[in-house]
Amino acid sequence: MDWAKRIEADPEVSHDVVEGDDSVINTTTMWYLLTITELKMTFATIAGAYIILITLIYIFQSNLIYFPIKNVDINPETIDIEYESIIFESNDKTKLHAWYVPKKDANTTILFLHGNAGNISHRLDSIKLFNSLGMNVFIFDYRGYGNSEGSSNEQNTYDDARSAWDYLIKNKKVKAED
Repeated sequence: MDWAKRIEADPEVSHDVVEGDDSVINTTTMWYLLTITELKMTFATIAGAYIILITLIYIFQSNLIYFPIKNVDINPETIDIEYESIIFESNDKTKLHAWYVPKKDANTTILFLHGNAGNISHRLDSIKLFNSLGMNVFIFDYRGYGNSEGSSNEQNTYDDARSAWDYLIKNKKVKAED
């Protein structure tokens, strides 16, 4: 085909024509190829950034979930409640700190798992409420919180809760149904 006829037949064809093997590359085609290349590069950059972000979240997930505070500034005595400060060991011998707040003639004991932030000293209002309702309260700090040793992660949290339960059953003679 004659180049002039091809240019007349397709107004999009540039005057900058590349000849060879009966092909024509026009500016629209070049723009299209450039756009596809830019899109691929943009997608690769976004995918790479996403992979890096997910990797960082995975590596630092404990820092995004657990917010321990080490300082135990107050205790139940501050609000005129009798308590016993206890150090007990987890299954792997990590020392954990707890308070046992007894209530005379209580039939129920609460194992209080305080959540992912702060420490036991930030739960005095709840301790007072449960105690005023006639319940013993056993509250402890997970690893890395308050006066407990170690560092927090999901598996340690489970282990600490089991260890606190075992301590109550064995040392405070609490029955599971109580």
